[in-house]
Amino acid sequence: MPISVKEAAVYFALAESARQAGKEVAIRFEENGKITAIGVGDERSPNDARSAIINVLQNAKYGNFIATSYPADTDEKSLGMCIMQRVKAVYFFNTGNKTIQKLENITDQNPPWDGTAYTKVSGEKEVGLPELGTKSPSDWLQEITTRPPVAEKDSSTIGSRAFRMYDQFNKSTRLSHYTAFPDLTLPANLPSPGAREDTPLRHEIFNKLAWAIVGEAATQRGENKKYPKGHNIGSVLRGPKDEILAWGINTGSGSRNSTLHGEVNLMLNYRKHSIDGAEIGANLADKDKPIVYSTLEPCHMCAGIIATGGSHMSCYYSQPDEGIKFNALQRKYNQSKQDAIDKIPDMPKSANLMGVLGGFFYLGGEVALKQTKSKKTKPAVTPLLNEKVHRFILMAIQEYFELVPKLGSPKRDDWDVSPEKKIWDAGLKLLHHINPGVKEKWKAYKPGYVKGIIPD
Repeated sequence: MPISVKEAAVYFALAESARQAGKEVAIRFEENGKITAIGVGDERSPNDARSAIINVLQNAKYGNFIATSYPADTDEKSLGMCIMQRVKAVYFFNTGNKTIQKLENITDQNPPWDGTAYTKVSGEKEVGLPELGTKSPSDWLQEITTRPPVAEKDSSTIGSRAFRMYDQFNKSTRLSHYTAFPDLTLPANLPSPGAREDTPLRHEIFNKLAWAIVGEAATQRGENKKYPKGHNIGSVLRGPKDEILAWGINTGSGSRNSTLHGEVNLMLNYRKHSIDGAEIGANLADKDKPIVYSTLEPCHMCAGIIATGGSHMSCYYSQPDEGIKFNALQRKYNQSKQDAIDKIPDMPKSANLMGVLGGFFYLGGEVALKQTKSKKTKPAVTPLLNEKVHRFILMAIQEYFELVPKLGSPKRDDWDVSPEKKIWDAGLKLLHHINPGVKEKWKAYKPGYVKGIIPD
């Protein structure tokens, strides 16, 4: 009796896990049984972002379904990424009752996944492969290997579908963690005040820094430049001593990996340069846990990455995203939380900088590309769009500069006594690191304050 494509995908995942000495496996596939990628988990801790599902989603763009060798119903970060990558359902084997479970993406409910026992329905695509029954997944695969399916003239038959699925399973590269994300480094020896104080001014400095990062990175995006293109969304990670731990920008379109949102790049780079696979803030009191500041409310994927990175993680955002409902931070998963930056008591209302760009916030450079049906033509200036991008870049850095009068004494020699000045200095050095042109902008804005802040 033939089995469904979904059943076959789960059995292949279980068999591959046995081959991989028990490592977690995820198979991405299409409704007709086409296997598009196979991911193998290599997480270094439960807080890491290298699950089998994440590895397959970051390395392959296509396939509306995923089958796993492990229960995926508690894998919050991976399920969040599935939502944003338009995965309709995830299937896995319940070893307790020996049934296949289905997690269906229903984004308007809380939580946004509905778990039920899988039942094959009429009209579902089938393949001419044996049932698992009481066999082990390894024995099931060995049975198929001994008598492999054969392609038939009619490509739509269950025999031909079985042949293609088995052939793709054997030929697919086994994918581990994605390593081609942009290297977003920090300059050396950034100053910090040495202790955190949750004052409105310090929140404002980190918030305005996130916006300035977006603006300055926009001038450095594109071919043969420092950073790939992507939506103009940025983030910064604030440490327990009010130091800058990491920064991130969205590079989803320019890197051909749509999972690389601003907060994802933030967390990937923090792990790469600082903590590897460890829990974020593991040895810190809850009040000292790192804080994410983002220019946009985190999506399901970004919220999952933040919330599972460590307990009691939090995020402040400037712009709400009405399309995101019940993400991990909204549901306080792992005792995490998020809130609009404007809701902090006595916090000045954040500038609506994204509104300057309107629908064009995704552009990563200063020149628009005209799109034709067949190909992209050479770069052509679109006056209105170009003006909006330039206005955004100028406003973002100017708002960061305009924090200066709030930082303490206006006399240059007295600045170091202000803890806020040290935070702001660190941000200015980071912005100069992202775009060396910041130095000239700062000179033009405050000529007398330049010495000693940005290196010559």
